[in-house]
Parts: sequence; C-alpha cells; structure tokens
Amino acid sequence: QIVAHKGHTNICKSLLNKNSDVLLTDSDGNTALHLAAMEGNIQICRLLVDKNQLSVNKLNKAGKTPLHLAAIHGKFDACKVLTEKRSEIWKKDNEGHSAVWYSHAQMHDEIFILLVDSSNISLIEKDVDLSDVLESAIKDNRR
Repeated sequence: QIVAHKGHTNICKSLLNKNSDVLLTDSDGNTALHLAAMEGNIQICRLLVDKNQLSVNKLNKAGKTPLHLAAIHGKFDACKVLTEKRSEIWKKDNEGHSAVWYSHAQMHDEIFILLVDSSNISLIEKDVDLSDVLESAIKDNRR
C-alpha cells in the first residue's frame, strides 16, 4: 500500500508479479487502489485494477470507493481511469453521498462533468441546462 501511495510504479509492478494481494487494507479499510486514486497515481491505478477488477468498487470503512476519494481530492485523471474501469459512479458511501455529489461539493467541475457524462444520465445531450443536471445528480436518492 505504501508503494501505491507514494507512486513507486516499478516496485508496484514487481510486487504484483509476485501475486501480492491488492485487496489488503489499512486500518481505515483503504486498499492500495484507494491510496493511489487519492494521490492521483494513474499508472498504479491501472496496474491495480488490471490485476484485480474487484478492487475498483471495494469499500473502505467509511463506505467510500477509490472513485469517491479521487473525486474528493480533485484527481481528474484517476477519476477518468476508474470510470473507464467501470467504477460505480452513483455508489453511496456511509454518509449517503456519491462521487458525483463529492465532485460538486468540492467544486471539481471537470470531474463532475466527467462523472455525469460517464453515467446513464443523458441530459447533457438533450441540451438541458447544467443546473438541471446538477439537480438530478444531487437527487440521486433514486439509485
């Protein structure tokens, strides 16, 4: 996990080649992917997800996925990688918030647009005002 957190790609590759368990967690329930996503280490994010697809939606003790943490910390490229790898965009954490909600709350507009665009909501394509998209995202209780 420290290797992923610090961005040591070559060491991470070596450990993965030795079948290291990518689902091991720290005291907060964070996997190496949670830490890499939080730091925006996209090469390591790709390596970890390619090794174990289940890691992309693994929850920590707060109910957050790696995508939640990337969205909270404004890591656009990590969010992009995780959405490409089928991270659950609308998954709610223990506080009832999705990565979309956090991207808006933290004013990470590019991430918000990426996540909404990656979701099943096609309002943008219908020339709907962005405030309507935001209202829909905040009311994601239906999911």
